[in-house]
Amino acid sequence: MSIPNPLTAVRSHLLNDAGVLSLAGVRVYAGELPKTEASAMPRQAVVVTLAGGGGPASDVPIMQIVIDVTCYGATGLQATSLYLAARSALRTLRRDLAADSLLHSAVELSGPMELRDPDTDWPLTWSSWRVIASE
Repeated sequence: MSIPNPLTAVRSHLLNDAGVLSLAGVRVYAGELPKTEASAMPRQAVVVTLAGGGGPASDVPIMQIVIDVTCYGATGLQATSLYLAARSALRTLRRDLAADSLLHSAVELSGPMELRDPDTDWPLTWSSWRVIASE
């Protein structure tokens, strides 16, 4: 029996969205940007990571997690366009069985913030979300 992973479920949900797919293709990643992808950057890609600050402990088999969604682009405008597509996909999330988890909802907590990665100088647009998923 596998343990449900809400990060891979959010990745799957984003990959199934036509808007995200049209901009980033299959460049949607959970956890980190693969090293093999770094040599082709900057270009449109999404990285979903855990950000801490989950919900209170409960006996109910529900996870409340906070994730960061970082959207990259060759330009700031490309990064923001991808953020808007990802935002649309996440705001409309309602009971989606994606990958190995049942996602219930996503609520934007903070963002968007247009930034440049301090190490690479790649343009990015960052946002933070609370995701509720079944365990």
